[in-house]
Amino acid sequence: MDKYQKFLLERVPGYVLSTDDLATVNGKRSLALLLNEKDELVVKQDENYNIKKHFIILGGSLVASAELDGKSYKAKDAPEGSPYDGKAIVIPVDFDNRAKALKLSFKDELADSVTLKLVFEESDHAAYDSKVEEQNRQALLEKAQIKIATGNDLVNIYFNPANDNYATAKIELYTATGSFEQHHGSVIHQGWKPRLLGGTVERLIAKYSVEEGMFFKAITGLAHGVYGVKVIQYDSNNKVILESDIEFFAIR
Repeated sequence: MDKYQKFLLERVPGYVLSTDDLATVNGKRSLALLLNEKDELVVKQDENYNIKKHFIILGGSLVASAELDGKSYKAKDAPEGSPYDGKAIVIPVDFDNRAKALKLSFKDELADSVTLKLVFEESDHAAYDSKVEEQNRQALLEKAQIKIATGNDLVNIYFNPANDNYATAKIELYTATGSFEQHHGSVIHQGWKPRLLGGTVERLIAKYSVEEGMFFKAITGLAHGVYGVKVIQYDSNNKVILESDIEFFAIR
């Protein structure tokens, strides 16, 4: 790539998007920022790796036409107020059928045409799967609405079925070391009790099954101290639907 081609590419708005909706972009960025150190155009996949079709979008009027593996694309009007400077060339690319090169011809032959090799960069499948899994888990936790109420020597654990496949649940009980809020005043008022802020699990001490048709469990006979509980919900095939975080509580 010569200095004239580089100069022009730095002034061409350029994007790789998972949609051809020209109204989705707010800020302007240069096409040159999509090039790697070898002057190859990097097509970076959306974090959702299930999206295979993407679009290279070139704005402005400096690029007169584009060819992707020999197929020609022309500019069309861009939405008013968009960062494309009035015109945009929309070029579809596909991660399942990867194009090899994009040839750009400049307006009024301001510079020789340039051919950019395409490099397809896949998103991190494991990272996206983990993100979706956690989003789904949080949605189930929100629906389960797990609540804890304590008495002198007991704890009641309440919950809702996390989804329609719910069949049964088990409760795990742990001993724990608690972390309590500190009193910062000079006078401790009568009856003041430090609030439990969290805990660290020591050991699992019991597992309880929840009776059919019940959506709470009462555990009695607890000595003073800090404990943690986990709710695990199952479907009719004994497959885990939801395993909650350990929630800590104090008996005192």
